[in-house]
Amino acid sequence: MVSIVVYITEKCEACKRVVTQVDSISKKNKNFSYKIDNIKDSNKKVVVVPAVFVENELFCYGEFENKSLLKFITKKDHKIN
Repeated sequence: MVSIVVYITEKCEACKRVVTQVDSISKKNKNFSYKIDNIKDSNKKVVVVPAVFVENELFCYGEFENKSLLKFITKKDHKIN
């Protein structure tokens, strides 16, 4: 299972788009699980949102293309469907 965490803040339009995007990707790839964390409630030191972490490793800040996430995960030898 590939774990994805999206760090967000309230009233962040880009955050909303990234959450929707990650949700869509995870529905197509059953080996993905994700959670959303608000940075004000997190111990993680994140200063830019949205921030997307895959298996506790920073993938990106901001918006991204789906194929970039899949390529990142594949490079890290995580199994995807």
